[in-house]
Amino acid sequence: MNVLVSSFLVSLSEQLCLEFSLREPLRINDFSPDNSMLSDNEHVFTVEYTYDAEALDLFCSVLFMFDEESVDIIRRQMELLQ
Repeated sequence: MNVLVSSFLVSLSEQLCLEFSLREPLRINDFSPDNSMLSDNEHVFTVEYTYDAEALDLFCSVLFMFDEESVDIIRRQMELLQ
């Protein structure tokens, strides 16, 4: 799983010319507002990345969550690329 997540983030960081710090992914089995890691007034940008390899019987969905500060940094970098 780490290889799949890391490959996506490394590719994104190269495209944006940014360096991400990578850490162990957190596995969330069931999401509900009751067990949310977010506070009520916190906003995040999410990207769902799905892998499917039928020959290996592998299906995986990864949800990346970016806080507002990170989104601002990514937005500035994307504006420079235009």
